[in-house]
Amino acid sequence: MGIGVGILAYFLFNLSLSYMQTGVVALYSNLIPVFTVLFAFLLLGEKINMLQLAGICIALFGILISTINNK
Repeated sequence: MGIGVGILAYFLFNLSLSYMQTGVVALYSNLIPVFTVLFAFLLLGEKINMLQLAGICIALFGILISTINNK
């Protein structure tokens, strides 16, 4: 699963560089570990502990802060 997620995620990362700005792509690459944890939970039945949940929240909050337009 790690190989599949890693290969697919970085393939899509490199492909998206040809369509989007580098800063935007780099920002959303922070979601790779989030989706890895979620897919492990859904497909393998792994348990999500509080530290992983906190990491997911921090990653999502960081992306949210970075994408808000300040006027």
